[in-house]
Amino acid sequence: MNTPISLFGVGVHPGDLILADDDGVFVLKPEEAWELGEKAVEKQRREELARKQYGYDQLLNAGLER
Repeated sequence: MNTPISLFGVGVHPGDLILADDDGVFVLKPEEAWELGEKAVEKQRREELARKQYGYDQLLNAGLER
């Protein structure tokens, strides 16, 4: 506890943030969180727009109605 470790060759230190989504898992230092968080929110926004543009949002909603 509260000591650096290595998981699959990735160093994780006390205070690091572990983030995960459908694309994978990554580790970042707290001072990097704001910038990367903004990038992640922007990526989600672009993905949502693409789903709407190509009609995937309708497919997803149709599957949920069943």
